[in-house]
Amino acid sequence: MLKTTALQVMASNYTSLPIATKIEIAKRALMNAQQWQNRAEEVRQLALAATDPLIKNELRDIAYGYERIARLTRKQTQPHDRTKT
Repeated sequence: MLKTTALQVMASNYTSLPIATKIEIAKRALMNAQQWQNRAEEVRQLALAATDPLIKNELRDIAYGYERIARLTRKQTQPHDRTKT
């Protein structure tokens, strides 16, 4: 998955790619963002069930990390506004 994400980031930096390729990359990135969000929710549910406070906090931290990855993935797929300076 890391390889796929890295390739997507590299490809998104090439402005000469055809629009169809860019759309496909964006679709894959959004799908990956949803997968990261799903993982965050799964880990958050584990944290709710955990009884050990240390484990509960670690699981919450992991869920937060997954959410950050999902947000970053979504942000990369948003079109850049070239009118702003």
